[in-house]
Amino acid sequence: MPVTLDEAKEYLKVEYSDEDELIQSFILSAQQLCEDVLREPLTNDPVVKIAVLYAVGYLFENRITPNFTELTTMLKYILSSRRREVF
Repeated sequence: MPVTLDEAKEYLKVEYSDEDELIQSFILSAQQLCEDVLREPLTNDPVVKIAVLYAVGYLFENRITPNFTELTTMLKYILSSRRREVF
C-alpha cells in the first residue's frame, strides 16, 4: 500500500482518531481511482503516493458532494507520466 493511515492523517493535519475508519475508506477509494487512471497496479513511486494523498485530501474535504470528474482529471494530470498507454 503506497499510503498508510498515519501518512494520510499527517497530510490532512488530523490529530484525532474519530475519523480513522472514514480516512481509511478514502485511502482505499483513492488507491482504486489511481489504479484506474494508471491502468495498472500501484507501485511505491513517489508520484503515485502524491496522487493518492491528493485524492484522499480531495475526498476528505469534499465528502458531501465530491466531483469525481474534477478529481479524476487532476489525477490524470498528476499521473500522466506514469500512465500506461492503451492502443
